[in-house]
Amino acid sequence: MALYKIRGSDQKEYGPVVLEEVCRWIAEQRVTAATLAQPEGSTEWRPLGALLEFAEALRRVGPPVVVPAAAQPQLETPESALGKVIPFRNPKAVTAYYLGMFSFIPVIGIFLGLAAVILGLQGLWLANRNPAVRGHIHASAGILLGMFFGLGNVALLWFLLNTGYWARR
Repeated sequence: MALYKIRGSDQKEYGPVVLEEVCRWIAEQRVTAATLAQPEGSTEWRPLGALLEFAEALRRVGPPVVVPAAAQPQLETPESALGKVIPFRNPKAVTAYYLGMFSFIPVIGIFLGLAAVILGLQGLWLANRNPAVRGHIHASAGILLGMFFGLGNVALLWFLLNTGYWARR
């Protein structure tokens, strides 16, 4: 008498059970050709469809009928839609981005650019430690814009001071 262990869809092992019991489960559609089974004396788990002794029982039942579930309307939450564009969970990256954008303003852009670089590095560090937080692009853009416009403002201020622009006024 052949005995089998069956691994159910709940990942629990059932058995050992006899061949006739497994054939009855197939007829009741409690198990399918994809259900894993381990014959007695074997250490290998194989699908029931790969075991010849169950071929006739599986053929009688036929392929499983898959009934598609009714389409459920899914509401987009801020986290799923807008959260993919704006990293709400990483406020330092978002702040760095906006500070970098506004660091083109003459003179105060030096301070805005410096703040953008510092917050951008902190936001990038946070996004690297926890990928679910997101914000790599915003933090990187804040760093680059803050450096570009901040250094540009320093160069502009240096140029104006060295050319005597304010001394002639």
